[in-house]
Amino acid sequence: MATISKQPTARDAILSSDGAKDVAPPAAALSHTELQETPMCSKITSLLCLPSCICSWFVLNEGEHKIVLNTGVPVMEVKEPGIYYATCFFREIRSVSTKKTCVEVRHCKVADHDGNPVIVSAVIVAEVVVPRKALMDVANWVVFVKQQSLTILRNIVSQYSFESRDGSPSLRSDTAHINERLASSLEQVARPIGVRVVSFRLDEISYSPEIASLMLKRQAAKAIVDARRVIVDGAVSLSQGAVTALREKGVKLTSVQSARLANNLLTVLCSTDDD
Repeated sequence: MATISKQPTARDAILSSDGAKDVAPPAAALSHTELQETPMCSKITSLLCLPSCICSWFVLNEGEHKIVLNTGVPVMEVKEPGIYYATCFFREIRSVSTKKTCVEVRHCKVADHDGNPVIVSAVIVAEVVVPRKALMDVANWVVFVKQQSLTILRNIVSQYSFESRDGSPSLRSDTAHINERLASSLEQVARPIGVRVVSFRLDEISYSPEIASLMLKRQAAKAIVDARRVIVDGAVSLSQGAVTALREKGVKLTSVQSARLANNLLTVLCSTDDD
């Protein structure tokens, strides 16, 4: 049977938040709730009702951590798998998993740096490293981390454009850098409650449906312009090459004839089936 840690010292009061809007207070500002002795009323009740001993045993599985409270006071903390005893009268058992947990943030609508609405999804991988904080300092650490991640996601994504036209960082081209910023920001919030953020990665990025069709048209127009530019560059090179080749072969062309020849070649080479 694993060792049960007990400390008969007075319980520290849990400090409340300092009023910060998004970021939780530093780890040093959060006190641990220390363990106390089981209240005498629970011990006496347990002795008077001996059959209750059967209901007082509980099991701790691998990858779990439990804290036992009696009359609202933490009296026992179990860390290693095994079977334990704590009187069932006035008892409350809080359990938390110490395994890695995946938290999904789905379809969050954010305005990017250009003001365009985009839909962003992300996946967070986190684990509890200080179970007592995760159990006593927040009601549900998964909900806490998810709500904080929404605020961080909106804040950071709004600093980037969906697509970059001048080579600056964007949501599509600098995903790795953005993931590092997301994980670092969430780690600062999650650390004080005993949670370590393993990763915070963007999973899906797309334009919001109300502007998706307009953006597709813009992308199609940009593709057409790029294709025309390639055709024109190639036609100019071919026209220059044709005029140079004729002169090297001894064909004398005046400036007017050279311009007319180049114009005819450009017309033929740049024309398309739709023209």
